[in-house]
Amino acid sequence: MKNFFNNQFFLILLRHLAAIVTIIITTWLLKPLEPLLEKQLIALLFLLPVMLSTVLWGMTSGVLAGVLAFLFFNYFFIPPYFTFAVHKNQDVITLIIFLIVVVVMSNLIGRAREGLQLARRREWEATRMYELISALAGLQNNTQIAQELASQMLESFHFERVQVDINEHKDQPAISLSVPDNLPLPPLPFRKFAILTARTVEGEIMCWREDMHLSPEETRLLEAFTSQAALALERVHLVQSEYRTQILEESDRLKSSLLNSVSHELRSPLAAIKASVSSLRNNNFELPSEARQDLLTTIEEETDQLNTLVGNLLDMSRIESGALKPQKKMEFHFRNCDGRDRKAAQTT
Repeated sequence: MKNFFNNQFFLILLRHLAAIVTIIITTWLLKPLEPLLEKQLIALLFLLPVMLSTVLWGMTSGVLAGVLAFLFFNYFFIPPYFTFAVHKNQDVITLIIFLIVVVVMSNLIGRAREGLQLARRREWEATRMYELISALAGLQNNTQIAQELASQMLESFHFERVQVDINEHKDQPAISLSVPDNLPLPPLPFRKFAILTARTVEGEIMCWREDMHLSPEETRLLEAFTSQAALALERVHLVQSEYRTQILEESDRLKSSLLNSVSHELRSPLAAIKASVSSLRNNNFELPSEARQDLLTTIEEETDQLNTLVGNLLDMSRIESGALKPQKKMEFHFRNCDGRDRKAAQTT
């Protein structure tokens, strides 16, 4: 920070010195031409270095050049020479008008210059924001967002290094990404910027640069960058939540369809078991032993089928809840000549 203020003071000093040198050179060039030129023309020629100083070095340098032009014009070109005393009323009026003109002109040109610079800075901000928004619009995961954000910040603000840390969110792991990623952390000053949404802190951005002083435009653009990153991360979370909701709705729909189709399979063995038990408990007539054996066999077979169906339904519920992990295997079967299946191999 101290180096920054020293550099700024040095630049301002150089601009003011340049304005002073410009007026001195103009005076040195016009003094030999004084016998050939009217005082009014010399006054007009002094406006040129004032305009040049304002355009090149700003309004303060222009005002300084204007005041110096007024003093030099009075000292070297208004009799009596080499003194600030003025004896003629016409010369007094000329000097007053000249001073007013140079000050007003310096202010007007300085404001126009500042307006042009402001328009350029606004254009730069809008261009960078457009590039970032366009780049983040089509990204669908946190890693891509972190990579694009770090690259855009590295290019826009000329940082030595940018690191983006994104916090863990539900089933998405935490991410820490640096650009460039093949260099150690530089021993330079760095700053942190939080990635905030309306609900939580999504992460933070760390930036390294030799001169970490940021202009108001850069600070404003960095805040806009972090806001856009937060919106992009929130959009990804919402899309993933919507996708999970669609999966759950589809799962519920399939579950309802499966239960509707299985209901008949459940009723059939129950009806067979009920009918067989009712026949066995009927005391109105005596059943032959073979018929009784057939009914008992029917009860056993239908009970096994019912047990298989219930077991399958329980396995489906455990698979859906994650308590049971299916083992995916591939089996090859060959049919023998007698029509029986023979398992040949099994691979995972």
